[in-house]
Amino acid sequence: MSYSFSIAADDKDGATTKVNAELGKVVVSQPYHAADKQAAADAAAAFIGVLRDPADSEAVSVSMSGSLSWQEEGSFTGASVNISAYIARK
Repeated sequence: MSYSFSIAADDKDGATTKVNAELGKVVVSQPYHAADKQAAADAAAAFIGVLRDPADSEAVSVSMSGSLSWQEEGSFTGASVNISAYIARK
């Protein structure tokens, strides 16, 4: 099971909130991702936290993708998350 999404927000708190909302949607559509949701949210928050505060003409942008793999239901054999957090022009 895999997912991918991008968000943009006016500030770092807003970006973290939007990432958490998107991860919540992922879990609704792919319940197995409840297993890695918190780890992905924590990692995204850490990367967002590294950024400087955006200027008025800028936004915090985050692109994320992740996946889980398994051979037996509930027995995961792989997990990944990719995160890009950056300041971009609005």
